[in-house]
Amino acid sequence: MPYSQINILIGSACDMQCPYCLQTSGRSPANLKADPEEVAEKLAAYLDGASPEKIMIWGGEPMLYWKTIRIMHSRLSELGIRAADGQCIVTTNGRSIPDDYVEYANANSDIWTTVSCHGGEFSDAQLDTIHRLKRFSLSELITHQRTDLWEIRDWFWKLKDRYGGVPRLCVHFLRATDSCGSECYMTKDDVDAFCRHIEQEVIPMARYGDPWALWQCSQLIYEIDRYRKQPRGAMCVRPDRLSIDMHGNVYECHHDFSAANVVGNVFSKRKTIPIRPEGTPGRFWNSKECQACPEEISSFCKGGCYLSNTHDIDCYLSHRRYDLYKRMKEIFR
Repeated sequence: MPYSQINILIGSACDMQCPYCLQTSGRSPANLKADPEEVAEKLAAYLDGASPEKIMIWGGEPMLYWKTIRIMHSRLSELGIRAADGQCIVTTNGRSIPDDYVEYANANSDIWTTVSCHGGEFSDAQLDTIHRLKRFSLSELITHQRTDLWEIRDWFWKLKDRYGGVPRLCVHFLRATDSCGSECYMTKDDVDAFCRHIEQEVIPMARYGDPWALWQCSQLIYEIDRYRKQPRGAMCVRPDRLSIDMHGNVYECHHDFSAANVVGNVFSKRKTIPIRPEGTPGRFWNSKECQACPEEISSFCKGGCYLSNTHDIDCYLSHRRYDLYKRMKEIFR
């Protein structure tokens, strides 16, 4: 079966220390030196010409590995392995994007750059570099410390005034894994505060035609719709997805770099990969509670992150998000 998505873990080095980072720290097989051309050739041979729809390139901070990424991407393209347009996604903090990355990304239509904002403390020069990219979006997290979007609205208008157009400023929700600082975990009160903000402030603004509110509602709708389009099953760990490092090690979850999370190797002679969607990764999805959940919710929630330490809160958030989803859909009718 061709993979719908391949996550490639480049390495864990990063130039920021964010308390809500999902990536495990410390020693990891992903950090051992690898030849990017050889990696590309081995991966292409393993895929046997079947390009995935999406390739996600993860760190750490990918810009610290940019030369490696360029060589690997270029060789994969030469070998006919290429994601769909805009579907080779490089996720970066955007603080150190070099000029040659901008030139290369703009010349390759499959590359999309997702810039994690981390509070939006960019210099003007950093923002100018980001906005030279043809295909990019900006991403910010909803956490215990941020339960409304007013700061994001201010930033939306700042970017719009400076660069024009509609800033692709997106919000996503924290995943409360072991690596994420518990001080960032969302509570039920946080969920209620966020949903009240959307229901009582953002949605009414969108109904009156506020450009930011319309964009924000459309993005929140899109985030649910894109998961609903995916095959039924657990959120991330599924047979149609592959998470590997530069040595071919297969990780059960691409947010866990630890050696204990390695479940196989696609570059070894034996190509059997013991992905276990029926085991630990399905611990929420396969539960009686999740299986009894209405299809309209489980179709995008998918049991949530199997590594989450706040599953009850995640479940509550999914139900509240669906209520908001229905209200926001009415705006665009």
